[in-house]
Amino acid sequence: MMVPPACLLEHIPPVLFRSQSSIQASGQRKQVFRRFQLEHPQLGNTRNIPLHNNTRWGSADGMLNVSLDLQDPITSFVEHTDAKFGPITTLRPKGGPAREILWSTFKLKKHDWTHVRLCAEIIGDANDYQQICSSTQSPTLHQVIPVLESLATCWEAKAKNPKFEVFHDALKKGLAKINKYYKKLDNTDVYILALLLHPYYKLDYIESEWGGQAEYKADIAAGELNPTNWTVHARSITEKAMKHYWPLCFGCLTAAAANEEPDAASASSNTRQDEYDRARAAHLRNAHAEDGWKTELRRYLDDPMADVKKDINTVEWWWKHQKVFLTLACMAVDILAIPAASRACLDPELFEQIECLKYRWRGTIDDLAAANEAEIERIEMGEFENMEKVEELYRQAVSESDYESAE
Repeated sequence: MMVPPACLLEHIPPVLFRSQSSIQASGQRKQVFRRFQLEHPQLGNTRNIPLHNNTRWGSADGMLNVSLDLQDPITSFVEHTDAKFGPITTLRPKGGPAREILWSTFKLKKHDWTHVRLCAEIIGDANDYQQICSSTQSPTLHQVIPVLESLATCWEAKAKNPKFEVFHDALKKGLAKINKYYKKLDNTDVYILALLLHPYYKLDYIESEWGGQAEYKADIAAGELNPTNWTVHARSITEKAMKHYWPLCFGCLTAAAANEEPDAASASSNTRQDEYDRARAAHLRNAHAEDGWKTELRRYLDDPMADVKKDINTVEWWWKHQKVFLTLACMAVDILAIPAASRACLDPELFEQIECLKYRWRGTIDDLAAANEAEIERIEMGEFENMEKVEELYRQAVSESDYESAE
């Protein structure tokens, strides 16, 4: 839905980025790191630490949480690796002497790990809420407004919490970015219609969270510029959509086709009808067109639907209720197919092509990354065992040499 603001990622200690990327870059280092993990059996199976990239919340969240879980093995690794592998890198400035950067330089102290934990909590909020909008198995558009509001609430609380004082400026910038996305919701009606079509939310969410007449009057009294009665606004959008979809659900091409002049319709269908029959048919048709969608909308909004849960699959729900709420089900076909995304370049046709390719190719493409990783791991383990043997022979040779010198 959105990428993480750099202001938050800047608070991740750079030494954590560098040390983890250096471990992952070498098969021998990875094996040594796993050996340190095995010294802590309570950690369970050995793991690699996922590396972060700048376009996904999940990668930063995964790196921080796994690093926190493996805090002791990481500390042991950086403390003992200089003797085994030498410095992590060597700086060679122009005109100056080379400078070796030791692994021990990257050791995180207790307060550093506390800093990492707090950062993980903040980024974890965004990752948890973003995953809600990342499902490929069910519609997610109705989640956008609640997710943005919930994330903003979490970060606003942390921005006032002294425990997160070092992150307050970054949190304010993060909230500004959320607000940027939130303001764009006013440019389209589909987010309100998506909430309407979720039987758990309907329009009650708008009235509860955004306010109605009372809040509107309070805004006017407070002198707020351009106050909005959001309940009336949402109902206006809903009624406009119902008028549009009512004729379409009966197979009419346009709303005008459903309200054509009775004389023309009667003349084309049956010229032998008398005036009373034509007038009665026109009256019934017009009444049906106006009252039909209003009655359907009223039935839907007034039904408490106590058995409906927040996490239902709305596509399945509307499939089961399409004959009960005909117009709304017709609307759902269009609205629920819209993915929750913030990139204008990802238009519906591109999304459709991506989804079709994914399901078409899924069963035919070999996971070469997994196959290569398994092969590399076997080779690396062999190299690691050979390295251990060489070190043992070297120690024996050194011991014998010392013994002979002593004699």
